[in-house]
Amino acid sequence: MKKILALIALAIVLGIGGWWFFVHRAADRFDYTAAFERPAASSGGASLVDVVALAGKRPQDISALLGSPQQCEPGQFSERCRYGGIGVEITYIKGRADWITVPMGGADLAFAPDSLKVIGLPSREPDAFTEHEDIWHGLAGYREVVLSGTPQGAIYARIKVSTP
Repeated sequence: MKKILALIALAIVLGIGGWWFFVHRAADRFDYTAAFERPAASSGGASLVDVVALAGKRPQDISALLGSPQQCEPGQFSERCRYGGIGVEITYIKGRADWITVPMGGADLAFAPDSLKVIGLPSREPDAFTEHEDIWHGLAGYREVVLSGTPQGAIYARIKVSTP
């Protein structure tokens, strides 16, 4: 009998706690707009960003091209900065732009090698591929270029200039 009363008391306490949480929970402060930023549609082969102009540059040179970063996060051996507008992320290693991530717009660009042209890179068949990634080694002199996407379109391109 004591076990049944204990279970009923536990159920009541959990019910009251659940009701209190539901009524008093904090407002959702997640910035969905920033998380799901989309680059401007590229019409007529317009360039999203010229990766060649960014690769290997110092932060002050990048700021002259893209403006001041929205946010920077220090790492043990690097610093990652996000730039406004189309949401380019650059990881600086040894003070130089080494990993560059460019949002490609999802459905705005096809998930195909020709999509690399809008970021200033040449188009050729990938060296390796998976269902969601095309991978090039040594494309335009860069260590690695990865185009990620789905059948609906290219999502982002990540360029590793020299550091693996």
